[in-house]
Amino acid sequence: MESYIIKDADGVAVNSVVWDGVSDWSPPEGHTVELLSAQPEGFVFDPPEVVVDLAPPIVLSADEIAARVAALQEAIVALQAAEAAGQVP
Repeated sequence: MESYIIKDADGVAVNSVVWDGVSDWSPPEGHTVELLSAQPEGFVFDPPEVVVDLAPPIVLSADEIAARVAALQEAIVALQAAEAAGQVP
């Protein structure tokens, strides 16, 4: 697998792909493909800093987990009974 850059008719890089060199693939009409052996001259990658606030983890005790599982099992049984009675579309 190697990385290739796709250039439009003006020679501007518009996309990149990873291709095995074997499967049947060709670029869009009017575009060319060039092996990307290294970063293009003058290429500078300076990604912005991304800060993501994550929700705190949910911590449940074994008893809380057992209670939730039991409630889900009861709901499944009730749904199956309603379905068998033709009450669920």
